[in-house]
Amino acid sequence: MFQTVDQLFSYLETFTNFEKDRISALRHERLDRMRLLLAHAGMPHEGKKIIHIAGSKGKGSTAAFIGSGLSALGYKTGNYLSPHISNYRERITCNGNFFPEESYLRAGKTITDLLDSIDDPEFQAPFGPTAFELLTLLALLVFRQEGCDRFVLETGLGGRLDATNVVTPIASVITPIEMEHADVLGDTIEKIAGEKAGIIKPGVPVFSSRQENAALEVLRKRAKELGSRFYYLPEIYPVVRSRCSLYGSEVEIEGAEEKKHFSIAMTGDFQAENAALAYLVLRTVETDSEALFSGFASATLPGRIETISSDPLIIVDAAHTESSVRRVIANFRNMFDDGVIIFGSISGKRSDAMAALIAPNFHDIIISRPGTFKKSDPKALLEIFRRFNKDVILQEDPTQALETAKKLADGKRPILVLGSFYMAGEIRSRVVHKSTQEKVNVLR
Repeated sequence: MFQTVDQLFSYLETFTNFEKDRISALRHERLDRMRLLLAHAGMPHEGKKIIHIAGSKGKGSTAAFIGSGLSALGYKTGNYLSPHISNYRERITCNGNFFPEESYLRAGKTITDLLDSIDDPEFQAPFGPTAFELLTLLALLVFRQEGCDRFVLETGLGGRLDATNVVTPIASVITPIEMEHADVLGDTIEKIAGEKAGIIKPGVPVFSSRQENAALEVLRKRAKELGSRFYYLPEIYPVVRSRCSLYGSEVEIEGAEEKKHFSIAMTGDFQAENAALAYLVLRTVETDSEALFSGFASATLPGRIETISSDPLIIVDAAHTESSVRRVIANFRNMFDDGVIIFGSISGKRSDAMAALIAPNFHDIIISRPGTFKKSDPKALLEIFRRFNKDVILQEDPTQALETAKKLADGKRPILVLGSFYMAGEIRSRVVHKSTQEKVNVLR
């Protein structure tokens, strides 16, 4: 049916897609649909050792560190992440490497045959599967086909009713929680934390990054209710230090009983914390072997303070919340005195808070459109930024925005792109060669 993976993913996009429109998404999410799909597919996740990750930020990087660490221990590890930057296959990998194209296509054929075979009125439109449910099923099928013996699954939205929340993992991992998707997850940090805490399973250990007190209280309470031991990173490793450069970081973590020093390929103090969380998880549920650190040293993920060009110097990051933008700007300022900003945010984000962090601190800022996959309003965004900096300019076309940024930078200053995964992807696709985006080192 499908000749290419692009055709397969285009087909999956035709199903209800809450990544495009999340209005009332939570009301339509139903775990019974996902369970039915898995039952018809022969339960591809059963009997597998799975690590399940939720949170507002740092999920993908933490998953990448965990996946690389497991691979360094000798396990064939399937990573399921979202969203992607340049290619849908970024979501379904073996430690960052794409599987052979035929593996995706074979699993896609299984899905179309399965959908044709299900005769259940409760499974038809408007109650049929969503795009994310089918992508989740595709990942699990590919992992089974390829003989993966460890799965690392990242939630899409929330946790409690997320399509991935049908598994019983060996560890539930929760990265920092902040206000996001309030129209779907709830209008307080406690409500959002409650949705994220939905991945906690009875008796399964829980691992958490540093949290706001309100979120931490929700997580601790839920873990206690379910008899799940709670591991809180700041209590176990109160010291996490890092020295960052454009091409990686040196990390030192210290607790009451141990002190570790290692290198990671990703830059930023927040990446050091993500790596520390990954080490805590793997040290507890797998082993504290030094081999983990060789895995961390090779873990990469597109769009996380990623240098995509050295001449001119262009850095892209998917930061799209107030907290993540603050941290990216702080890390950028530690390396450079100034730079040219390309910013593009989708609708529904707290753009005023992000503008307040960026606009007063950079003179040259270009507002652009982060693609067309999701709704955005660059003109409205421009007006928000101009409250803080009247010289901000609008270049809706990303190609023109990039050319304007290059002229402003004049080969002397770096260009920083941020605001969303989609903005990072738009600029990345115009700079990084297609063969690089599609991964030279496909698994064989």
